[in-house]
Amino acid sequence: MKIYVAIPDNGTKGGVESLYQFASGCRDIGYQSYVYYFRQTSKVYQIPESMSRKYNLHKAEKVEDSAENVIIFPEMYTYPLRKFHYIKKCIWFLSLNYYLESDPVYKAKESLRKRKLPKVLLPAAVIAMAAMTTSSFRRIRIHKEKIPYYLYNCEYAHNFINSVCNYPCFTHYLCGPIDDIYFESLNIKKEKIVSYNPKKCTEYTNKVIELVSDARPDIMFIPIQAMTIEKVREVLMRSSVYMDLGKFPGPERIPREAVMMNCNIITSMLGSAGNNDIDVPIKSEYKFELTDINLEKIQNLIIDMIDNYELYVSFFDKYRQKVIEQKRRLHADIQEFLSACSS
Repeated sequence: MKIYVAIPDNGTKGGVESLYQFASGCRDIGYQSYVYYFRQTSKVYQIPESMSRKYNLHKAEKVEDSAENVIIFPEMYTYPLRKFHYIKKCIWFLSLNYYLESDPVYKAKESLRKRKLPKVLLPAAVIAMAAMTTSSFRRIRIHKEKIPYYLYNCEYAHNFINSVCNYPCFTHYLCGPIDDIYFESLNIKKEKIVSYNPKKCTEYTNKVIELVSDARPDIMFIPIQAMTIEKVREVLMRSSVYMDLGKFPGPERIPREAVMMNCNIITSMLGSAGNNDIDVPIKSEYKFELTDINLEKIQNLIIDMIDNYELYVSFFDKYRQKVIEQKRRLHADIQEFLSACSS
């Protein structure tokens, strides 16, 4: 059995690294696996050097479309699955929110809502949005195509798969772990620092930062952006709090990295963060709806987590254990999935 992991291009961010981890993990346990760049046209993609250094990877120029083989596509790029006829097909849900938001129907509804236009215009808006969507981003309708295998990296995505697949299919949990450097023994010393992702929920996050800074000028806010992995780890090691008030389309890497660096965690309730005891298993008191009434509550919680850091840090042990299990179980989860494919 040959396993092909379909990747759109030679980027390395977000869920793409999970695809490389899967291809590498297959080889680690004895399977033939290949990275397959399905969007190649005049440009021929090569495996990025950063991924080659970290993972055991091999590239395939074409796919052997036979019944004993398996191909895995990320959910954002399912349309190319149509050209394969015999190979076992699998879709891996890595970022559900981005999947939903790229759907022409969803985009059309949002466009009408923002422009305050009547719903009677929805059919025309859907046609317009579909015409703007390139073939690389078009998705097959999974409930019509009856894809037999699905992977998901969070319960949030699993629930979606179950809601749209009205036919027998195999679903299996598989989550790409964070980098090995976050599992090394470190001498972590905390400071009055709150780190955050500045690309997520900017306006609301800035309101929180302004409130806290006015009340406590001694608390520093550091945005996680344009940093090497070593610099990100160094900032998280110093941070007493990591704040992410944006969407959680999947399990999200930086919050998992933060909890392994013993940060106290504050999140929104969006996406996978809405599953209090499953995807982001922290207390509901540390998750917030993004309303003005909660701004002061978040401010007070940040200040208390800074001033009483040691009282809070153990409350995130369950989340830390989940992140550790994702790394420990990677090969076993891959094996379970491939065994199902070969049975």
